[in-house]
Amino acid sequence: MGAARELPVEIELRRSGFADWHTSGSGDGTELLLLPLMVLVNWMTNLLLWRGGWTLHVIVRGAGLGRSHRKVRYRTKAAAQADIDNQRRLAIARQQSADSKPGVVEAEPQRLTDRWPVLANQLRAALIADDERELVGQVDELRVVELCDCGDDFCQSFYTQPPPRGSYPYDENRARNVALREPGWDGYLLLDVVDEQIAFVEVIGRPSLD
Repeated sequence: MGAARELPVEIELRRSGFADWHTSGSGDGTELLLLPLMVLVNWMTNLLLWRGGWTLHVIVRGAGLGRSHRKVRYRTKAAAQADIDNQRRLAIARQQSADSKPGVVEAEPQRLTDRWPVLANQLRAALIADDERELVGQVDELRVVELCDCGDDFCQSFYTQPPPRGSYPYDENRARNVALREPGWDGYLLLDVVDEQIAFVEVIGRPSLD
């Protein structure tokens, strides 16, 4: 049997929560004026939400999964750097497995209201308080499609739509984030909303959902 096909893997090390700011290149000076605000938002997100942590962005291309983009978070930069080679090997093995196996149809995902009714009620109430009326109506139909596999002990995030092949579209007309933080809550709830459908619920630093 021939040698396994070498797959292109890109690994980037970034501070957790640091967003890629896309500029229009208009040259009118507005983006230069906004640059300090962009930097401040990145640092505040990193320090307050991700506790100064670091993230490896592992991007691999292959036939089975197309372009996959996985984020692996770490407490320290040293821990992330020490795990780069391991994550590269895991990414190649995962992609080769996807290339060689047919897709598996999962059983019907469980409704959020059945699996975690307390979380569903909190999510509904927070969306009403934030006047996100269109999203409120989706809560009863949300299903827990796939759990986040980042491995962080403070993360209980999950997909409510099939995970994307790669990243969600960087288009403010199609994708946006909704941060929910109500008095008396521990931790954070953040929603990834794509085409006005809740696609991912990021549950950070909250008590166990189970």
